[in-house]
Order: sequence, then structure tokens, then C-alpha cells
Amino acid sequence: MVEEFCKKYGVSKDDVVWIDLQSSGLAKLKTLCRKLKDIKYVQITNSQANQQARTDIDDYLTNYFCFDHLNSSDDQVILYENKFHKDKIFESDKLTYHENTFIRGKPKEYILHTIKLFKRFTRQKLVLEIGSVRHAMKHTIEEFNPACCNDGHSTYFWSHYTNANIHTVDIAPHCKHGIIDVDQRLAGVNAHIKDAIEFAKTFNDQIDLLFLDAWDVVPGDPYAEKHLEIYKILKDNLADDCLILIDDTDVGAGGKGRLVMPELIKDGFDCLFSKRQALFIRTGDNNNE
Repeated sequence: MVEEFCKKYGVSKDDVVWIDLQSSGLAKLKTLCRKLKDIKYVQITNSQANQQARTDIDDYLTNYFCFDHLNSSDDQVILYENKFHKDKIFESDKLTYHENTFIRGKPKEYILHTIKLFKRFTRQKLVLEIGSVRHAMKHTIEEFNPACCNDGHSTYFWSHYTNANIHTVDIAPHCKHGIIDVDQRLAGVNAHIKDAIEFAKTFNDQIDLLFLDAWDVVPGDPYAEKHLEIYKILKDNLADDCLILIDDTDVGAGGKGRLVMPELIKDGFDCLFSKRQALFIRTGDNNNE
């Protein structure tokens, strides 16, 4: 069965987790929590054996981690697919227009999953975005256009899908004056024109979601060092239950998160996904230990 499955889906046995509900359940899955971001499929067998375990696993995989429940004709077998596993990781930090626009994973689904966790696991009070929206969204929130949406539009999504107090900082005046101040969909956003490091030194509010998306991944620039530096400045402002989302972690050996991601793990965060973007969560009860 294992060999047939791997051949059908083009994966190795290390890419799949099998859970038999006659002998195990959510507890077994939670022991693998630090590995699940790299798992491509989870298959549940004998799914009728324990209905509560089936419900708990479904919630854990789809509402905490980022798996989609695939339809199955066999009610005894349920298959989940990691929705981001097909997004490519690029060794280089120099992508062609075609790679960047049509092959690379897009931020929208990463951001929407982050918002779902933001509403469930945090106080939902404050989002701090380091690096503001750079291109106006020229369509509705619900639409998606690869040529437009590669930028991410994160500021729009925080504003539209949450009731949080949103702060965004960028050194480029255009982000505030040319986009945020003129688009009514961003009317409630607190936009700051300032060097992000200097801004962070004076920011005293408690942060429920920190989005790191400032210094561009440019060869020779200290983008990884800068994102680590600003995390260290802001870490004492983070709420006990909080999220940290990092953009552009799919290029150049970790991109903007290359140095800060190991630091987050050391500081007790769990990584839920790490492809185009990387999401880290910390909860006061360490619910995945």
C-alpha cells in the first residue's frame, strides 16, 4: 500500500504520515508537529473507528496546520494534502520574470491562513507590519491576478479581514501618500514613514501579529541581518500568544528569514509552514508539546 501510494502521488514514504485510528490518533500526530510543515500528505485509515479523534485531527490539520481535506470515495480512508508543498524553493535569490510571476508561490493563501490563526489564537488586537504595501490593489479583495498579486497586498488583507489596530512602517513616502492615504479600503491603517529600525526602538505597544517584510532580498545587502535585528528589538513587545509571519523565505537559502527563523525556534516558536512565506506561532500553553 505504501509503495502504491508513493508511486501514485510521486512522493517518498518520508513525505507521508499514516494514522490508523484503531491504534492511534491526534496524540501521535502532535508528536510530529515540528515535522508537519515538511510533510506532503497525511492519510487516515480506519477513520470510522474513533469519530472524536477524526474530528480532532481534521481540525488540527486544516485549521492549525495548512492541509486540505481531499475527497475520498472510501469513507475508511481520508487523505490530507499540505496546500503549500508544491510551492517551489529557489536556491538563487535572482528569479526571472516568469519564475516570479507564474511559478513562484503567491502570498495570498499564506496570509489568509495566518489571519485564521490570528483570530483563533491571539488577542486579535494589534498587527505590526514591517514594510508597507508597495503597489495599489487594482481589483477587489476577493480577486486574484498573478501579475498584480505577487506583491502580496498584505496591508489590504489585515485591514479587510481583521478588526485589529494595524500599524505599518516603510521608509518610502509613496507607500503612505500614494497608496494608504488615498485608498479608502486602507482608511483605518496607521502608516508611518520612517526607518523601520528606528521606528521599532520607539514602538511600545503589545504585538499580536508581527509581519516581517522590509529589506528586499538583494545580493550583497544585509536583508537577513536587518530582519533579525528588528525582531530582537521588538521581541519584548510580543504578546504571550502571538504570530510572526516572514515574507520571501523561498529564495536564497531562507531569504528574509534566513537568520531570524533559527532564532524564533530557539525562543520557543513553532513553525507551521515555510515556503513563499514562513509562519511561526507561540502560545502560552505550548499546545503542541
